[in-house]
Amino acid sequence: MPKLILLQEGQAIPYEITADETVMGRHPECTFQINSNMVSRKHAKVVKKGDEFVIEDMGSGNGTFVNAKKIEGPTPLSHDDRIKLGPILLRFEGAPGAAPKPESKPVAAASPPASRPVDGKFTVDMSEGEDDTATIMGTAERSTGFGKLEVNSTAKLKGVLDISRALAGTSDLDALLPKILDTLFNIFPHADRGCILFKDDATGKMIPKAMKHRRAGDDETVKLSRTILKSVMEEKAGILSADAASDSRFQASESIANLTIRSMMCVPLLSLAGEPMGIINIDTQNAFNQFGPDDLDLLMAIAGQAAMSYEQAKLLVTAMEKQKQDKEMNIAMGVQRSLLPTILPKPAGWEIFASYDTAQAVGGDYYDVFEMEDGAKICLA
Repeated sequence: MPKLILLQEGQAIPYEITADETVMGRHPECTFQINSNMVSRKHAKVVKKGDEFVIEDMGSGNGTFVNAKKIEGPTPLSHDDRIKLGPILLRFEGAPGAAPKPESKPVAAASPPASRPVDGKFTVDMSEGEDDTATIMGTAERSTGFGKLEVNSTAKLKGVLDISRALAGTSDLDALLPKILDTLFNIFPHADRGCILFKDDATGKMIPKAMKHRRAGDDETVKLSRTILKSVMEEKAGILSADAASDSRFQASESIANLTIRSMMCVPLLSLAGEPMGIINIDTQNAFNQFGPDDLDLLMAIAGQAAMSYEQAKLLVTAMEKQKQDKEMNIAMGVQRSLLPTILPKPAGWEIFASYDTAQAVGGDYYDVFEMEDGAKICLA
């Protein structure tokens, strides 16, 4: 019997399709009633046509999406298709024995593209808007999801050691952040997207610094909720959602819902003084291998080591720049002193002394002492 599986808060709730037409929406008369103010009264319908089923939007306000693509007309459904109505996520199961559609490139066999510094395609949605008040903050105590990674102290130690080894000796800040994401994708093999943002001390804005997608060709636009970022930075604590796309706490967050994120983690990067200087965000689109509380605990530990490595790299860069500046100033000081007289004239009846001391390595004053051509006068300049 074909089914619609409601994926919500880490649970898979089945609904058998018995009628030729199944209307979905929040109206009580709908065949499949959905209690969400982001879903229209009559949002969409699934219709049986011969041996297949098609889905059709019924003029909803937020649209109907199949496999993250907005449908414009009647769209045939295949086994394991993902349907999104507002924040509500469903999975369509075809007739018994139907095989899921193969992915064009299985994650396990994929060759992850290297992470890189950001470019114009990487955006962060932190603008003021109507969705801000409805995007309620997630919590680190979020309940478990599908395929939770069991993490113990050994795994946590291994994760910290992995990130330490990966970042050892890296003083290039532009190269260090992508290395952090590369290592995280090895530690969390089910992660699909990752990004790192840092706070600009002058403006207070969050600036994207690095990003990574597991599969080449994925949408390179990444949007994050301003409320989530604000919560992580202010509370200095990580946020986990076991199913962000259908989590009622994120109902009005189009940036999450439109990207069909099944699960996400966002953790702070704390400075040596314990102040938040940025965040790490990773998410997965795999509904059956979501992040759990232990994953968040592991990511928090790794983020702590990553932040320390970043701070140490900054200190090293500062020291190297200071060393370079000192070397250049010493050269300038040598050039300036070469322009000053090394031997002073000794006219009869005179004793001449000169000393040149600058507040910094170099100064803007020069002097000279020499006898005039007639030999009767001395010039001090």
